Amino acid sequence: MLKWFLVWADLILFMHCVLFADSAFALNKNELREINNRVNALVILLSDNSADEYQEAREIAELDLDNDGHKLITALFSIEGFNGGNGHVQYLAVFVDRYEGISTRPTRLTLLDFTPVGSKGWRSLCCFSSIRLVQNEVEINFDTKEYGTDDPSCCPSVASHAVYRMKIDEITGRLREITAQLSDAPHGASECCR
Repeated sequence: MLKWFLVWADLILFMHCVLFADSAFALNKNELREINNRVNALVILLSDNSADEYQEAREIAELDLDNDGHKLITALFSIEGFNGGNGHVQYLAVFVDRYEGISTRPTRLTLLDFTPVGSKGWRSLCCFSSIRLVQNEVEINFDTKEYGTDDPSCCPSVASHAVYRMKIDEITGRLREITAQLSDAPHGASECCR
């Protein structure tokens, strides 16, 4: 059963990547399989007996750190149904590949950090808007929906954005949310948040 689930999850992720591919998104089949396996493992660790991942919400983005194929790969995923309820938590996970130019060696990803970035009652992250290097830090920008004063708990309506940064030259670097005023990244309502 788990094997079929993993095959199905690989197919969903592959189709998502094909449909939304652009020049900045060039993960190969092995990298997609590896990131999918790593995120699936995180889902198992973070879930309880009743929670499960909402597969259609998984977003993957990558950044070439040195123009030589050394990649940082980020995953946004959502787990819902904790304790049999209807709440959800969105997580951001950041991985770095340990590929060193040996084409026969499979891709190996190392988890650098993960953190909750949204949930029912907090905000909903719609999609990545950009991922880039800023002064030796990786900056990850998301389009979001925040809760307005009259919004029901199901439906945040205020278009906004969230920015996370992580130092890439430190093994102990942690993801941290920064305020939008500290970033010069372009932001605004995108198609994925409408």
